[in-house]
Amino acid sequence: MKLTIPEKLIILSYDPKKGRSMVPKTNLQFALAGSILFELTLREKIGIKKEFLLVKDMDPVKEEWLNEYLEMMKDATEDRKAKWWVKKFATKIKPTHNQLLESLIEKGILRKERQRKFLGLVTVNTYPSSDPETLNSLIGRIRKAVLSEKNYSDELVMLISLIGACKLTRKFFRNRKEYNKARNVTRDIMRGNLVGKVVDDSIKAMHAAITAAVTASSATTAAAGSSN
Repeated sequence: MKLTIPEKLIILSYDPKKGRSMVPKTNLQFALAGSILFELTLREKIGIKKEFLLVKDMDPVKEEWLNEYLEMMKDATEDRKAKWWVKKFATKIKPTHNQLLESLIEKGILRKERQRKFLGLVTVNTYPSSDPETLNSLIGRIRKAVLSEKNYSDELVMLISLIGACKLTRKFFRNRKEYNKARNVTRDIMRGNLVGKVVDDSIKAMHAAITAAVTASSATTAAAGSSN
């Protein structure tokens, strides 16, 4: 079964039993944005020239959601770097996220369940795994490549970069020795991968902005309290 990089990221990001994302919402938005750039690169639709992303081939693909992003890049009034596109795509990603979930349901990999929360007042959709074999195969390929430090296909390099940016490495390498090695290998891979590094930097920048906002808010509240 042919799966895209964004679909594989969803499979790796969702808890197979609970059916909820193991990655904070905003982090996953940036990661999905990066995974779309990866997918377009793998299909040779875009290329990189001096850190700028350029459209190479405008022929449509079968996934309409992917064509939308390719069209967006084609219509840009000037060449942009990967960092700009990751942020741009992240603001448009919610409908695509839902389309990816529906695609994985249609392929029999996930299933949709509805759960009631907060005394039954709120209904929440969850997406547990219906195909553990696909998930385990993905994890197995990633583990084998990372621990052996060889057989890195372009796709695996991209997936390893994304799970590193999403801080999912520990989920797939629970043994301390394995985790330490995986963390180092992932860091080295991300250093040599432009989009993966951009995703990681974007997530870190977002966290820094949130921390600064919370700190400022706390300081303001404390100051207001002391003046009463």
